[in-house]
Amino acid sequence: MCASARNGRKSVADGGKASDRLPAVVLGLLCIAFSAAVFLAFTTWLLAPVLPPYVQALFPLRMWLYILPAAGVVGVVAGVTAFVGIQKRTAAS
Repeated sequence: MCASARNGRKSVADGGKASDRLPAVVLGLLCIAFSAAVFLAFTTWLLAPVLPPYVQALFPLRMWLYILPAAGVVGVVAGVTAFVGIQKRTAAS
């Protein structure tokens, strides 16, 4: 049984106060806005060769278009692997 149910309080999932959900909603909207901005920037960067030269000058070299996402994936995989390894080591001891 959930701790909030034992205490007689409603959790956010059970329809708690809307003000309790506001930080999560704002964080979700910020994450969506950031993701949309990154997607639009990378898409524009990808299409830069067909755009006018003054737009092409706004972006770094094209090789970074491939290096940055690859480095991001490597970083996320390394972070998740380290987190899981630390959790397993902590649980074993």
